[in-house]
Amino acid sequence: MQLSKEFVRFIRQNNRLSQREFADRIGVSNSYVALVETGIKPVTPNLSKKIAKEFDIDADYIEAARRFIDV
Repeated sequence: MQLSKEFVRFIRQNNRLSQREFADRIGVSNSYVALVETGIKPVTPNLSKKIAKEFDIDADYIEAARRFIDV
């Protein structure tokens, strides 16, 4: 499961988190989150796994979200 930058932003905003709060929860820097959300840095498989684990996201959720955003 690899997430898109749009889905990363969606998860963060849906949980009403700042980039700093989101970064703290997944164990990266807030500047890295900003770079991911703007597409400068890719969403790596490792980052996708961290986000999925922290926010309890499964494949069914991603499939449902595909209808609304580019995940």
